[in-house]
Amino acid sequence: MAIDDLSPDERQALLEARHQEYRNYWLGPYGRRTRYSIEMFPLLHVDKPRGRALIPAMQDMCLRKVAETFGKYFKQELGFDFPPFTASRDRRHGYDPTVEVVLFDARKVQATFPIAAGGAGLSVVDGE
Repeated sequence: MAIDDLSPDERQALLEARHQEYRNYWLGPYGRRTRYSIEMFPLLHVDKPRGRALIPAMQDMCLRKVAETFGKYFKQELGFDFPPFTASRDRRHGYDPTVEVVLFDARKVQATFPIAAGGAGLSVVDGE
């Protein structure tokens, strides 16, 4: 059953259980890390993908912001002038409808929710 199929009370209880799991598992507050250190992001409001590691990040603004953060890591590590992806849907900020963005679930970390460990932008050509 998907999280969106739950009643509001069941959804709230599941999110609280996931928050509790997150607080017990992930140590320390977030902050700027040293070079070559990439933060993984718990996606408490997303169902864990079954049989695959890709999480589409085009429609959900929270997921778009996580993808943007991975893009900033990419920019910082490789010295580019600008990140390859921005969460804003405004063309002035680099929105390109021919690009699909996905996040990678950290398959080796056991949790009831997905944990974004990276991302990728895929070009869409002729709808594929």
